[in-house]
Amino acid sequence: MTRILVIILSVIALAACSRSLDDRLVRVNRLANENLADSAMQALDSIDRASLDEYNRHYYDLMTVKTCDKADFQFDSDSLVLSAMEYFKKNGTDTVRAEAFYYAGRVARMLGDSPQALDYMQNALNCLDDSHTRLKGKISSQMGQIFQELYMFEQAKPRFIEAIHFQNLCNDSLGLMFNYRDLGETYKFLQLNDSAIHYIKTSLNIAICQNYSLIDVIESRIILIDCYLEKSEYELARTEFSNIEQYLEDDNICNSVLATGINMYLLDRDFNNAEKLSLRLIQRGNLYGNKIGYRVLANIREMQNQIDEQTKQDRYDCLMQTQLTVTEEKNAENVGKTLIVLCDGFDTVAEVYFGRSYADAPDVDGKVYFTSKRKINPGAFVEVKVTE
Repeated sequence: MTRILVIILSVIALAACSRSLDDRLVRVNRLANENLADSAMQALDSIDRASLDEYNRHYYDLMTVKTCDKADFQFDSDSLVLSAMEYFKKNGTDTVRAEAFYYAGRVARMLGDSPQALDYMQNALNCLDDSHTRLKGKISSQMGQIFQELYMFEQAKPRFIEAIHFQNLCNDSLGLMFNYRDLGETYKFLQLNDSAIHYIKTSLNIAICQNYSLIDVIESRIILIDCYLEKSEYELARTEFSNIEQYLEDDNICNSVLATGINMYLLDRDFNNAEKLSLRLIQRGNLYGNKIGYRVLANIREMQNQIDEQTKQDRYDCLMQTQLTVTEEKNAENVGKTLIVLCDGFDTVAEVYFGRSYADAPDVDGKVYFTSKRKINPGAFVEVKVTE
């Protein structure tokens, strides 16, 4: 009996030893968490993967994916991260398992598989209790961004609110800045501009107080200007623009500032200032500046010499008829194909579900109507074969 007990304890001890992290990989993880991607990559390169035990080899792979992600590397395959994820599903601690799911989600998002990315992210959240506030905040933020990319703003909103909750708990001011801004943009897309302005201002105040990068400050101010323009509050927009106008000589952000100013002056029908900024954009001598600048100058001339309403209507009707023909041709190309469709709801009159494929923007493109023997909830992705 004593011998059996000793053997069992020995096996447990060996298992514990085999799953202890190599100190060098712990250092790699710390460097990656501090956003020191180059240093983390150098530390990884100094480790001979083949000399590690199984647990640490998979952790080495996970750290490779994490470090590449921190370095903004664009993945073209998910094989490495999925191998690590499958291993840690059975062998990792809650934190390691969550990180494996999280980075599998990050890679899936880069590869354009949003439904799979959301599934991995949700699995990552399910691995963690509320003590892991920083990681849970990061995961919720990613899910909000994915929903935003899918134009699912109602689903994005609670994710950003959840991320803000966790980031407040761990005093993650940088995360708070980004998520308040993302939440503000979500409200802007939902045309709730008062709420959008509130959260964008909160993000802006954090960026200023924490002395974050100038680009972060400018981006928040530009979104704020757009919100004021949506409400036709041109004086407030002009006041906000005066805070960024001084950066017109900064090559990194000049185009964005000029484009924002041009749009503001056009909406306010201040054609003189819109023309001045358009000429400055053209003078920058790049393709973007020329394209936008000359187009705006043409629009200014047209706006200053408006044609009669009947001609406008005739041109509109002609354009819409042409667009309808193009749309019908494009739709015909999908007949016989199976599309991934995001369900938006159920039409009780026609008794069919309706949704949109990846190529359909809400309130702009058409809808995909389909039937199903099982109940489909709004927000679910389904495979639909196009018959007509």
